[in-house]
Amino acid sequence: MVHTASPLPEGQYQLTINPSVLADQAGNAITSSLSLTFTSFDLDEQNAVAWVSDTDGDWNNAGNWSTGRVPGANDTVILDRKTANPTIRITSGDIHIHGLIARENVVLAGGSLTVTGSSNSTRCSRSAAGPP
Repeated sequence: MVHTASPLPEGQYQLTINPSVLADQAGNAITSSLSLTFTSFDLDEQNAVAWVSDTDGDWNNAGNWSTGRVPGANDTVILDRKTANPTIRITSGDIHIHGLIARENVVLAGGSLTVTGSSNSTRCSRSAAGPP
């Protein structure tokens, strides 16, 4: 287990585990290092939900969110991919969230987005053309 005295700063990291300390459930030794690349987010906001996809821009796809569900009225949404610049598209539905921190492009191509708390974004726009 790796423990730091304070949270990791936002950024991309790689964790590499030496094979001499790993075994499968049957006790068989692992023959090569295990590497895991991950991105650290500052999710100090209570009920924060982060965008996790670098390719699919569909707001309504639960797989694009850190919680595995589309954010709801009590959630603060964080749109900040360190390694890509996806465009997040809202194409339908009346979406209500508590807060929004958007460092990615958000296009409202249908439906509505209501933020009941604070919002920090300069990258939101409305598309007259509708969904792609």
